[in-house]
Amino acid sequence: MFGGSRRVRQAALFDGASLPRKHISLGGWCGPALMLGKLGLRTEAYPFDFSRVTLDGLMHFIQNGFAEGFYPPGPPPYRPECVGPWVLFRGQHTAFAHFDLNDPRVQAHFQVKMHRFDAVLDAPERPVTFFRTVTARHPQEELALALDLEEAVARRNRSLDFRIVFMVHDQGLRASAVQLAPLSPRVSLWALRYRGLPSDTLFDRTHTAYHAVMLHSVAEENWSAVKVGVVPPPPATMASAEGWDFERNVLVCDGAARTEDVPFADLTITRFPWRSHDNLALIDGVASVGGTCTGIGSTKMLANASAALHVQRLARLKCRYCGDATYHAAGRPFRTDRPFTDEEDQLVLIHLYKILTGGDKVAAVEKLAHEMRRGTYEVICRIQYLTNSSTKLMDSFDPNSLSDP
Repeated sequence: MFGGSRRVRQAALFDGASLPRKHISLGGWCGPALMLGKLGLRTEAYPFDFSRVTLDGLMHFIQNGFAEGFYPPGPPPYRPECVGPWVLFRGQHTAFAHFDLNDPRVQAHFQVKMHRFDAVLDAPERPVTFFRTVTARHPQEELALALDLEEAVARRNRSLDFRIVFMVHDQGLRASAVQLAPLSPRVSLWALRYRGLPSDTLFDRTHTAYHAVMLHSVAEENWSAVKVGVVPPPPATMASAEGWDFERNVLVCDGAARTEDVPFADLTITRFPWRSHDNLALIDGVASVGGTCTGIGSTKMLANASAALHVQRLARLKCRYCGDATYHAAGRPFRTDRPFTDEEDQLVLIHLYKILTGGDKVAAVEKLAHEMRRGTYEVICRIQYLTNSSTKLMDSFDPNSLSDP
């Protein structure tokens, strides 16, 4: 979610393969699910595949089910927000783009995915390996809960054979993916590098790293030799020039995001010099989920003494970090203020036909926004203009009230 790929689709490596384990995304964002799909490891859909979700929110759903905090607050229809090229539906612990959360078909599909996830935990057909991308602004805050997640899954089903792979973005090393000391016999930890240009999609920038992590994690022999707290040796195929300096026993920094090399001895959860960033905690400058602005702590919202002042979708809670009591409402949507060209209008009408013939409205609007490098709000307004306001995309999708104070 929030950063697809322009890469040409290739034949999936594991398509049709009979593997001993399931491989499932625990979110953070859509990257893990996208790479699992590209490799042929994602054979079923699950609720966190293409949604932002905090780690403590994830544990809440594992422990308490999906009844509270998964969807936006208040009864449907849920009100979307236009944030840059995205149309977002944000809950306390989650955020959704790419599809219309008010569509009964989408809600029904989520119910199927929720039941499937519960079955993986409670009545598994096979062992499972989970993949989780850290979303917290300060990675160490989320990683401090990593073993709590392991325990939450284990408490749900003591007989479940599972593993968890944690991945932390943008750590400024020259190597694409570096494995740190394992946190437990079934919990591994990786630091990832961004490649390419800032203008590239997030998935393109992490593609090489995710590919390496998942291929390594699928191989059973890489788990049998796990030693908790001990830094694993670099892969045998990893050349020194790719980021490992064996003479100095350091990982080489990229010289941009990080300017100091990291000693091999510091490749542990407590000693590694974690880089903080908002790449996943925020979406175009807006808190990615309603309950927190830091990518962690959505279950720790505080009571709001001035709750009587708030109405409609606003919760009687406030962010424990910034005090916001509006679920971090997006505010005025982004506009380019560029005139629409005839070619763009033709493109709008082509996608409008897809919408009117049953296509997903949110997916169509986001696709238009990305192709035209515009905000979703101005795309919606243009659709209304071209159809003389006769096309109402959805009951909750009104340009005159869509997060535009």
